[in-house]
Amino acid sequence: MRRALLLLLLSLAIASPAAGQQESDEERYEKGQQHYMARRFSDAEEIFAALKGKSPNARLYYARCAFRLKRFREAYEEMRQTINEARVLATKEARYAATRDAAKEELNEFKKEVAFVVPSLLGRFELKHLRINRRELPKEQVECIKRVAARKKLKPEEVGCELIAVDPDEPVTLRATAEGFDDFIADEIDVDKGHRTTVEIAMTPTPGYLARLAKKAPQQKQKSRPRTRAAVPPPRMPPASRGCASIPAGSGGDWLLIGAFLTAILGLRRRGSVDARRGQPVHSKTTHGRPGTRRRDRGVATPSRAARGARQAGGRLGS
Repeated sequence: MRRALLLLLLSLAIASPAAGQQESDEERYEKGQQHYMARRFSDAEEIFAALKGKSPNARLYYARCAFRLKRFREAYEEMRQTINEARVLATKEARYAATRDAAKEELNEFKKEVAFVVPSLLGRFELKHLRINRRELPKEQVECIKRVAARKKLKPEEVGCELIAVDPDEPVTLRATAEGFDDFIADEIDVDKGHRTTVEIAMTPTPGYLARLAKKAPQQKQKSRPRTRAAVPPPRMPPASRGCASIPAGSGGDWLLIGAFLTAILGLRRRGSVDARRGQPVHSKTTHGRPGTRRRDRGVATPSRAARGARQAGGRLGS
């Protein structure tokens, strides 16, 4: 009798969890919606937390519950992930397009309740880890920050990077690590709700890292430059005198000197021949057809035609 009673109790204990497991995900989803409509956000959040990995619709409601419970940063990130999942599924099933569009509209409302931190890398270093309020950012987001640093004039969303959301009511601390550099820590970063705050990350290399770089760098031999002679300016020519120019001796200078000397001699000979011909008679025709004479020397007066005729007649001029 006792044995039969124990078997009955054991069968009831096994049957009760089996009955609970028979509740489908669809039924749990509808139950969570009922809690949400009744503003029992904590109960609804518990149900949607177990279902959000199976459907973007469940994640949509989970983000709504977190927003109603004043966890704005978590709500923003969950809603952003809902958009990404629904966008992919919408290419296969059109019903998820409505989920995607609804999440986009609500995300704009969530942005007003959170603040954003935009890290800006200054200098050359390989960023490894980035923590914000003891929350380490995923590797994909770290790579996005590097892409933004490579293109300084672009905004994070222009290169496909997601903004880093923080709760504006909590103190914000940023910690960055890189190989061979001292950790960068920024405490008590001032942030404003609905706005972006840029944090410039400038890291200092460790002495050991610089020493390792010096050893790895190949020693470049200093190449000896060929010696070149300084350009010597050409000698200046002295001013020419009245006779012949003073030409320095050298290639071609002697010939120039000889040419100048010969030119001077020829000039003197020509001048002497001209002076010798002065005063000699030069034959010229007269009105009577007889050759007459006239002197080249203009200083001697020559008789005029009337005077010559008067002398021949034996009279005087004016008699």
